[in-house]
Amino acid sequence: MATQTQVTAIDGDGHIVESPKRLIELLEEPYREFRGTPIESSALVPLDGVDRNLGTRLNKGSARSTAEWIDALDCGPMARTVLFPTLGLFSGFIKDPDYQAAFCRAYNTWVAGDICDDARRVLAVGLLPTHHESAAEEELRRAKDLGLVGAMFPADGSTCWDTTASIAYMQRRLSSTFPSPCTRLAPPTPQAQRCSPSSSRPTPWPIPLAF
Repeated sequence: MATQTQVTAIDGDGHIVESPKRLIELLEEPYREFRGTPIESSALVPLDGVDRNLGTRLNKGSARSTAEWIDALDCGPMARTVLFPTLGLFSGFIKDPDYQAAFCRAYNTWVAGDICDDARRVLAVGLLPTHHESAAEEELRRAKDLGLVGAMFPADGSTCWDTTASIAYMQRRLSSTFPSPCTRLAPPTPQAQRCSPSSSRPTPWPIPLAF
């Protein structure tokens, strides 16, 4: 007689819709004051002009809070989700290295403190800056300390590195610091070598830290 096998379903590529107000609150000065003015609050990151929701036709919900994500998991049903940025995907377009690093810090603080839950049903990856590898390394270590389960490089934007080389750099720098599985960085695969619409670079590779 056949037996039914219990399968734990995990959403491994959810996207949280950021709160610009909270990100501005978490930005360091002088960026908080500058981005907090009405004319600048809508420009936390440069956008590429692509309407990914086709107006409202592809919009299935706001996805802005922990409670909304837990409701979605219960409807699945799914055990947990690992969330990626939405607005933060455009951080590679930021040309000011210091502001880009500050934006990534604000995002990571927000998603770890405001969105991830104690029950670990709602998990998230951090966002890494792309101007300087040393800044990315520092933020990756901070993402681990915040309890984030991974980190990612944005694929879009003129400031993005070659992602393969970036991950190889992180592997070399962190292999002696983080024990396995924290250093199992995600290598590119032939299936993953697809290009984003707004650049010729690969889509972002996540860096697992813990689960």
